[in-house]
Amino acid sequence: MRSLFFTVVFTLFTAIAFGQEVSRQVQWRLDPILNSVKVTEAEKRELITAIEKFQEKELEIRSSDNPDNKEEKNKNARCYLAEVEDILGEKRFNKWRNDLRKGNNSSNNTEAAKNRGNKAYPIHVDDMPARDPYVYVDEKSKHYYMHLNDRLKIGLYKSPDLENWVRVGTTFEAPTDFWGTRDFWAPDTYYYNGKYYVFASFSNPETKMKGTSALVSEKLEGPYKPLVNQPITPADWRCLDGYLYVDDDSRPWLLFCRAFHSVPDGAGRIYAQKLSSDLKTTIGDPILLFKASEAPWAGTITFNGVRGYVTDSPFIYRANNGELLMLWSSFAKSPSRYVIGVARSSNGRLDGEWIQDEKPLNSEITGGGHAMIFTDLEGKLRIAYHAPNKNARPKFYWLEDINGKLKIKMKKSLVSGKNISQNEEEPFR
Repeated sequence: MRSLFFTVVFTLFTAIAFGQEVSRQVQWRLDPILNSVKVTEAEKRELITAIEKFQEKELEIRSSDNPDNKEEKNKNARCYLAEVEDILGEKRFNKWRNDLRKGNNSSNNTEAAKNRGNKAYPIHVDDMPARDPYVYVDEKSKHYYMHLNDRLKIGLYKSPDLENWVRVGTTFEAPTDFWGTRDFWAPDTYYYNGKYYVFASFSNPETKMKGTSALVSEKLEGPYKPLVNQPITPADWRCLDGYLYVDDDSRPWLLFCRAFHSVPDGAGRIYAQKLSSDLKTTIGDPILLFKASEAPWAGTITFNGVRGYVTDSPFIYRANNGELLMLWSSFAKSPSRYVIGVARSSNGRLDGEWIQDEKPLNSEITGGGHAMIFTDLEGKLRIAYHAPNKNARPKFYWLEDINGKLKIKMKKSLVSGKNISQNEEEPFR
């Protein structure tokens, strides 16, 4: 117990000291090496990178049409072991492997190993490289669903507990004549007027088009097809992250972002535009809600030689005090990191003046954003987003709404019992 205590203290200390978020499954593979041989901090970071690369490839294989491909799995394992040997050198590598065979360095990981053996839902959330998580809560099946980018396809995943997931399959593969040939980003799932919809971002380098298309299906698990074969966002603008919002009068709206590198002042924008009841066409002109540069905390980044303010992922939430809030993401000034902003409508409607909170909602050192809010199967308020921004994983924190003031609720430290900051601990699940 004493050695376990110091292991936990050391793990928390290193996470704080180096600002590096290590998932439980990475730690599960890293600990036996650290328990067997001495490594430098530089070597430790290299080992973490090697483990993450191995696990991402493993997930890619498990999520493919041939998840039991032994040849690919063995090839991935050989590459991983070769990389570890290159980092450790022959002597330390052989000691670690011998200790593994004897079981001398894995006593603290027995329980973790047991918890990973879920055959029905084999993908642990910490092993799921994913950006832009949008959770659809299905009360009928008592499952959570997420559509995710699967290279040039869109795949569907489901879970009973937000921790263990299984890939349902590919729900959208673009027809040969589909206008979008790249990206397949941020697929959000909705149920509207008796049908299921996915709004996702696509682009086409040849036509220079970039925007959001709506996909439709009679069933949640698909397959989905284009509602219309063109972007629903303005065709002559470079747009992304289209979001379906149905207002208090049951009128559908499209919220979307306009890329900062496509506007003269370099300030990304968020717009709203009315939709027809069948979601096939827009009505009237887009309404500018705000520019990213209006947020006091927002900083700039450079993309393709253009410096500007990012706008990503608008999401509307009606707070318990009646306020209309919008979550959105951009990069903070200092330190520069991808975070979640909150804007508030002055009149409780889309056409109000949008006033930015002074500070971002989250504070991970390594960043995290592209958020949405949902109520889980136990009736608790949650927020989903990806963090860190590099090597991203989905995060599902509990969320507190106190008179319109949002707060991401964190665990207590296993060591001190005191509340600790967001970059030091894993989320509630």
